[in-house]
Amino acid sequence: MLTELPNGWIWTKLEVLAEKINPGFPSGKHNKENRGIPHIRPMNISLKGEIDLAIVKYVETSNYEPLLKGYVLFNNTNSPEMLGKTTYLRQDTNWAYSNHMTRIRLFQQFLEPAWVAYYLHFLFLNGFFKMNCVHHVNQASINSGFLSKKIPIPLAPLTEQRRIVARIEELFSHLDTGVEALQRAKAQLRRYRQAVFKAAMEGRLTEEWRRAHPEVEPAEKLLERVSDKKWEREKSDQEILDLPEVPHEWGWANLGAIGKVSGGLTKNSKRNDFPLKMPYLRVANVYAGELRLEEMKEIGLGENELEKVLLNPGDLLVVEGNGSPDQIGRVALWDGSISPCVHQNHIIKVRFDLTHIGKYVLYWLLSINGRKQINKEDFEKPI
Repeated sequence: MLTELPNGWIWTKLEVLAEKINPGFPSGKHNKENRGIPHIRPMNISLKGEIDLAIVKYVETSNYEPLLKGYVLFNNTNSPEMLGKTTYLRQDTNWAYSNHMTRIRLFQQFLEPAWVAYYLHFLFLNGFFKMNCVHHVNQASINSGFLSKKIPIPLAPLTEQRRIVARIEELFSHLDTGVEALQRAKAQLRRYRQAVFKAAMEGRLTEEWRRAHPEVEPAEKLLERVSDKKWEREKSDQEILDLPEVPHEWGWANLGAIGKVSGGLTKNSKRNDFPLKMPYLRVANVYAGELRLEEMKEIGLGENELEKVLLNPGDLLVVEGNGSPDQIGRVALWDGSISPCVHQNHIIKVRFDLTHIGKYVLYWLLSINGRKQINKEDFEKPI
């Protein structure tokens, strides 16, 4: 059932509003030398309903109708979730378009093209095309007949269309400006957090406290009580040059000196037959200073494996690899919110000898200097 429209508006169909509705042509002859003309494909319409030319394929052809100012371009074939992205051309081009795109050539003397494009993209964002598509192998589609005859289009008077389009674009411009400002603020916040971590791990946040408590046991003595391993400055002069200066009561030690470092479970098909199964932590669950546990999977454990890979609250988790560069070296503390739980081999676990030291080490590894050390991918480096 159609919703009630303002006075002076009517519901209509694209077959009434358009001179021509047709898909483009397929091409398996894209070239990498940018010869010919741009061939617009689904990836060239963004989720915001804008032309995106970050990746463009080119074809060599002369038998085509170029996309001109005012044409509406509809994505007719894609995954169900991406189907129906729509945009319009703001200027004349020499671009061709693929058979996965439908060109809508409107009667522009009666219509503002952006009006139709924005409405179709609104339907895409609301999931209308996903619910009404035809499913094929690995993709879905909306054909030209459905597009022209089955989709109700609200039609406002032309002057009102133009006013509404102008207002939409004004608000979108404000929104884009706000998003840019938010991104700058996030970047500044990250830098501020890094600066706080850096100051903390160089002892600058506790200078007054140390002056008021000169009797505090030096870190060297603390390390001797929990381990016979020490960070020997005289054997690692080059390493020491890369480390920040710290108060004289402090010292450097590697993770192996203050905790037990261990790997996790390797995923393979044999584990499906193991009778004991538990939730396990993957690279996708560990981020910088936080855990994302909405999507957990289970893994089978063999005999005598549980003790090595079981997670305890306070364990430090370090992403070792098996991902993009931005994943490697991400660190977080296990919070015990899922129990029992184990971890995969691409996550290194550190269990500390000292109670409550984990958060301190985490903050060091999240600091600028700590990131430099962890990116060397060697846990014998100092902290």
